[in-house]
Amino acid sequence: MKIIASVVAVAALASAAAPAFAQTLGEGDFVRLSRCAGLAEGIGRDAAPFKETLKGASRHREEYVLSRADAARRAALREAQRSQGEARGRIEAELSGACSAFAA
Repeated sequence: MKIIASVVAVAALASAAAPAFAQTLGEGDFVRLSRCAGLAEGIGRDAAPFKETLKGASRHREEYVLSRADAARRAALREAQRSQGEARGRIEAELSGACSAFAA
């Protein structure tokens, strides 16, 4: 009987942990992370760390948040692909600064 109770308790904790991971990033951070992925992809940098985090954090997100994040990624991708000179430097600075927290 104790074994069954232990198994049920472990299963309950495991199922509660999955949504908790998705909620570690707030909605705003999730959208910013998506922007970082678009910027990195747009200038030819490795976007895999951002995309992996997005994939894990996208579970259990509301559809409107996923839509906003996708729009931010697409806009950042276009911005980065068209950037030159000073604009390119600002994108590099954003990736090295604000976005670096999401890639860790």
